[in-house]
Amino acid sequence: MTLKPMAALIAMGTLVLTGCAKNKETEPVAPPPAPGKKVYFLLDKVEYKDSKKTAYFDYNPDSTVKQILHESEVSLAEVNYTYTNKNLIRVEVPGSVYVTNYGYTNGVMSHLEGSQNAGGGHRLEYDYNTNKSLKTMRHYKINEAGQQLLFTSAYQYSADNLLEKVTTVAAGAKLTWTLENYSDSCSIEPNLFITGNGLDEMYAIYNYPMLSYLPKLPGKITLTRTNGNNAPFIEKIYENACTITHKKLEKMKLRVTYPGSTPIVSNEEVILHYK
Repeated sequence: MTLKPMAALIAMGTLVLTGCAKNKETEPVAPPPAPGKKVYFLLDKVEYKDSKKTAYFDYNPDSTVKQILHESEVSLAEVNYTYTNKNLIRVEVPGSVYVTNYGYTNGVMSHLEGSQNAGGGHRLEYDYNTNKSLKTMRHYKINEAGQQLLFTSAYQYSADNLLEKVTTVAAGAKLTWTLENYSDSCSIEPNLFITGNGLDEMYAIYNYPMLSYLPKLPGKITLTRTNGNNAPFIEKIYENACTITHKKLEKMKLRVTYPGSTPIVSNEEVILHYK
């Protein structure tokens, strides 16, 4: 089972595009949250201080994300979003071989399917508990032979309905993600954590169904791997120290530790700006 590097979680695309501008005249105003609903703020830009990258957010009049423009010192890339009745149905990165489409059952996201220009792709299917929390996710590979199941992830929650464990099983390997130390309640923009094809390094946790459900962000995630009959070992530790003011997420200090025989640590400071 191969996982993408941490940079994918906060990466901007690497495609060099000729240009794309934000339309200031059509920027919407976020509606006030209804009683009992999650507070939601509209992002203007997100700065990644250590990697020297910036993401600029553009919205439709109904406050759905229209486009995210990712900019670094050497590249410029855009991710475009399409909706039906405010349900996300398509994500495209111009110049990429992938297009990602989303499907729904009774208004609830049931699957995503990523396809390549040359054929083949992947499919994720979601099942839910009665309280609309994510129960299982199945990851399929798609090619000329049809669909082949690669991974199955099962979700376990605490007594207060926060995600506490994800177990991903594949042929010959098992990954266990243990979550703890949640932040305070805050507004969560899922597209801050999900890139074009939905297969980021931590997609077992950072996916649309889960990020739409959680009212808080995990402060620590420990990834334990078991290969075959070998003893389990800690592969990575993800930490996220959040600064939150009146439910507005203002800063994240991300830290990833690889605790092998020669420990490696990577850091990223993320500053969020709002409209």
